[in-house]
Amino acid sequence: MHSGAGDCAAVLTLKRRLQQEVFISRAKMYNKDGLFFYPRRIFALFATTYLKAPKRRSVKEVINVLKRTKTLFLILTTALFLLGIAGCVASTNTVEASVISNEQYIDGAALGKAEQPEALEAGQDIFASVYFIESPKGMKYSGKWYAGDTELKSEEKEISADGGGVIVYSLEAEKVAVGTLRFEISYGDDTLLKKEIKIQ
Repeated sequence: MHSGAGDCAAVLTLKRRLQQEVFISRAKMYNKDGLFFYPRRIFALFATTYLKAPKRRSVKEVINVLKRTKTLFLILTTALFLLGIAGCVASTNTVEASVISNEQYIDGAALGKAEQPEALEAGQDIFASVYFIESPKGMKYSGKWYAGDTELKSEEKEISADGGGVIVYSLEAEKVAVGTLRFEISYGDDTLLKKEIKIQ
C-alpha cells in the first residue's frame, strides 16, 4: 500500500512538471509572437495548461493572475492617458519666442537670435515681434499694451501661413511714456504671454 501511494505521488509530481514544461514552452511561443501580454491570450494559455490539473486551486491561481494582469494593464493605460493629457496641456502655448524693441522682426530665425533690450526710450515707436508655432493659417491672436492697469492699445492679428509665423504688434511713440509697459498675448480667454519692458 505504501509503495502504491508513493508511485501515485510520483506520477502526479511528474504530471505537474510536464504541465509546467508545456506552459513554459507555450509562454515562449506566445512571447515570440508578441502576444503574451494580451489578457485573452494569457487566459487561454493558463486554461489549456492548468484547468485539467488534479488540484482545483489552479483555477484560483488563473483568476488571481488574470486579476493582477488586468490591474497592471489598467495602471499602464491610465499612466499613458495622463501623459497624453500633460502633453496636450503643455502644447497649448503656441508662443515660441518674442522680443519687444524698436525694431521689427518678421523672420522666425532672426527673431530667435535677437536679444531682448533691458529698456527702451520714451517717445519712440516700439514693436512686439512674436513667433507662433503650431498655428494654422487664419488663426487670430490678440496683443494688448498696458501702462499699469490702463490699457493703451489692443489689436487682433492672424497667422498668414499654415504652421505658424511671426506677428508684429506696434505701439505708437505718443503712447510710450516713462515707466513700465506690459505686453500680453492672448487667444480667446487664455493668456499665452506676459512681458514687461522699462521705458526711460
